Amino acid sequence: MNNNFDDLVEEVLSNRNARCAARENSQRRSLAVVFEKARKAKHFSIRALAEEMGTSVSQVQRLLHNELGGSLTLRAIFRAADALDIEVDLTAHSICIPRLSLVQGPVVDARCTQIVPPSIQK
Repeated sequence: MNNNFDDLVEEVLSNRNARCAARENSQRRSLAVVFEKARKAKHFSIRALAEEMGTSVSQVQRLLHNELGGSLTLRAIFRAADALDIEVDLTAHSICIPRLSLVQGPVVDARCTQIVPPSIQK
């Protein structure tokens, strides 16, 4: 049983589309929670937020309600953040997806390297 589960986990982690979809959905949920809390704190209705952003109610609903699928543009995310007085920071860093084994623990591929941004290199 463990081997089948390990194989499934490894297959999912090795599938770029699955990894990207999982990260996208996680980020979308996180943004939705923050935006919804800020909207309520400012006593904005969804329609009022849409007007403040200069966009449609359906676009705001996509931002606020964790909808899967569809596409959120960076512009929409930043317009919502601006309307709600929220700072959104996008960062990029290298990732290393270890192969997982329930018996042995993570096994890091030798090809994984850490990339240090030029601003902090010596």
